[in-house]
This record gives sequence, structure tokens and C-alpha cells, in this order.
Amino acid sequence: MAVPLALTVSSASAVTRPPADPTAGWTSIPWNANSYSVQNWTHAPMSQRFTITNGVYNINVHSGEKRVEMRWDAWANEHRENMWEADVLLDPGSTKTAIMQIKSNTDGEAVYIQVYDTQGDLRNDAEKSPIATHMYGVWFNLKCAFNPVTGVSRIWINNVLVHTGHYKRGGTHWYFKNGAYNNGLPNGARTSVHFRNIKLWRNDH
Repeated sequence: MAVPLALTVSSASAVTRPPADPTAGWTSIPWNANSYSVQNWTHAPMSQRFTITNGVYNINVHSGEKRVEMRWDAWANEHRENMWEADVLLDPGSTKTAIMQIKSNTDGEAVYIQVYDTQGDLRNDAEKSPIATHMYGVWFNLKCAFNPVTGVSRIWINNVLVHTGHYKRGGTHWYFKNGAYNNGLPNGARTSVHFRNIKLWRNDH
């Protein structure tokens, strides 16, 4: 069973109280098929690396390949906190792969979520502490946000805040990426990741 680390609670009453929705009061950003492009940096046909089935976006990358990702348009307002949200499913065996990034063309990645072992554990960038463990084979909700003005990044899993980071301020051309970016898949391995209910948000308060 998937266990985000921050879900540990100290009382039975806390278990029955669902976490608050982090998007409450945020502005929903509409999007369509023209709001992203698919970057297929493999030699395989797109149909073998990226498909959409009943609203589920399916992406896979194999050992020896680079990446397959949905690259979203640059943010319309880079002076506010922007958020990407989706339900995510990782197939067992997926490893050594970045599945979500908040990225600037000038200032690198403020958020860089990786599945980094063969237990389905997730971390942000190269940090030693996982943000969630045993995430294979079950849908979980992932929210990632960043404010270039303050440099603060935040990650939620199932509406529980599991990570707050402090990145450098500023930068331009910020955007979201989700998919499968090979960080060292072992020979014969494959990462398969699925996304549904993708939503974009901005905190205008």
C-alpha cells in the first residue's frame, strides 16, 4: 500500500479528518491539447511511448532511451505561485526516472520528482530523504507548486504536504513537465507512468 511519509498521524481522530484541499481559493487554469507538446526523445514511434486511453495519459521509457514528457506552456504569470496537479500511477519496476518537473529554461528545476529505487519510493531531486514510499500500483494524487518570487516550492501527496523547498528566486520561462525522464534505468528495465485528471492552478491571492 502506498504510504506518503507525512501521513503518519498521532491520534485516531486525525485519521478520520481528511486533509484540506490545497487548491481552495486558487484560480483554475483551463487547458487543452494545444497547451502541451509531447517530447519523444527515443527512436521508437510516438504510439509506442505515449498514448491516451479513456482520459489516462500513458508514458513509458526504456533503458538506453532518454525521455518522453509532456511539456506544458510557459506560465502566463510568473509572479504568482503556480501548481500542477494529477492522479499518478507507477507500474511496478519503474525506477531511476523523473516523473514531474517544475522547470525554468534559465534557472533549472525547482521541483524534480524521481522514483529512485525498485520499491516505488519517491524523492525530490537528489535529496536523501524520500517524500513517499511504496508507491507502485496504486493511484495517488500529486500536487506540485512553485513561486519564483519567493523561491518556495511545495509538494503534496493525497493533499498532505510532504515537502517544502527553498530554491533560488527569479528565473524566467517557468513551466511544468510530466512523464518519464531516464536517470539511469538499468539494462532491460522500463518505467511506465500514467496520469489522469491533470489540472493547472495559480494562487492569485
